[in-house]
Amino acid sequence: MQEPRSTAFSGMSRSRRPVEEGEDEETESAVVVAGGFNSQQGHLNSTEIYSPLEDTWRYGGPLPVSVRGGMSVQLNSSFLAVGGVMSNGSFSNAVYLFNETAETWSDSGIRLATPRAYAIAFMVPDEALNCS
Repeated sequence: MQEPRSTAFSGMSRSRRPVEEGEDEETESAVVVAGGFNSQQGHLNSTEIYSPLEDTWRYGGPLPVSVRGGMSVQLNSSFLAVGGVMSNGSFSNAVYLFNETAETWSDSGIRLATPRAYAIAFMVPDEALNCS
């Protein structure tokens, strides 16, 4: 497997997110890319993490399955990888949780009612959907 390499993102902000109440210091924002597809390896389960401050990519823990076309959504201080097309061609209903400290994925145990890929996922306030 080829190591991630540094790539300049001209014009990209290299700032840290503001310190929130209760935090000790500023923390760096990062870009996480997981799963996907390429012509050499087919479906991917790898995770790469880009650091704008260091202008470098590094590997994180792999997804539990190789998947492409999944969705991601922020959940509190982490995020979820949802659904997608697995390497056997079937659609996934699985939801994986990213542990930002360990930079690893785990199966959340949550399942979509309908397996799917290439959909849109986003957070909305509970009150917007009358969820209490």
